[in-house]
Amino acid sequence: MQLIEERVLSNIRELVMPFLEKLKSSAIDTKQKSYANIVESNLEDIISPFSHRLSVKHLKLTPAEIQISNLIKQGKTTKEIANLLNLSDRTIETHRKNIRRKIGIRNKSENLRTHLMNIYNG
Repeated sequence: MQLIEERVLSNIRELVMPFLEKLKSSAIDTKQKSYANIVESNLEDIISPFSHRLSVKHLKLTPAEIQISNLIKQGKTTKEIANLLNLSDRTIETHRKNIRRKIGIRNKSENLRTHLMNIYNG
C-alpha cells in the first residue's frame, strides 16, 4: 500500500504539477487562474491527510460539502465559491450551515475556516 501511495505522490508532483504551474503562468483570465489554483489545491489535498481525515472523521459530509469545505479552508468567500461552482450564494450558505452542523460547530461565532484548518493541522 505504501508503494502505491509513493507512486501516486511522485506522479502528481512530477507529471502533473509542472504542467499546472505552466498553465498558471500562461496568459489566462482571472477565473481560469482561480480554477487552476483550485485544481492545484485539490491535488495537494489528495496527497495530504486533509481530505482523508475530513471524509473519515465526518463521513456524513457529501462530496459537494467536502468540495466546499476545501474552498472555505482556502479562504474563499461564499460569493467566490458560488461563482466558481456556478451556484447561488444561498446554496453555498446552506452547504456552509450543513457543514457546521455536521462537524459539530454549534456556536455561530466560531469561524468555520479556522475549524477546518484545525482539522487539517490536527
